[in-house]
Amino acid sequence: MSDRSIEYLVKCSDAMGIEEKFLFHQHTIPSSLCRQITQSTAQEKTQVSALMLDLIKTHHNEVFQSRPWSCVECNRPAITLIHNAMSYLHLDKSQIIDFATPCCANKLCDTQIRANFTQLMALVGVQNAML
Repeated sequence: MSDRSIEYLVKCSDAMGIEEKFLFHQHTIPSSLCRQITQSTAQEKTQVSALMLDLIKTHHNEVFQSRPWSCVECNRPAITLIHNAMSYLHLDKSQIIDFATPCCANKLCDTQIRANFTQLMALVGVQNAML
């Protein structure tokens, strides 16, 4: 079985709407995972989820420490990024796109950021999108 190179793209916007993009090319995966997730087996879906979590863990600090981030809900200093990775491994240019959102220590901001993403995904027909 052959491996395929993928891109991991992180898009991160702050409270002012300024977006930063981080592109990572050094990752490969088994080509068997490069198909639409709806056509994948349960095991393949689990492997794709594990891949996305691994990418997030590998690059989180680099993205978060790249500059001071402000919470998108309240504009206070962010203490973390909330990641929302999406698989586009089935495309000719296989990639994972991660919409990372800066969040402060306030649990209400965390809850609202997650609710906003879930609502957005539901609008476009994607249920249970959070990892």
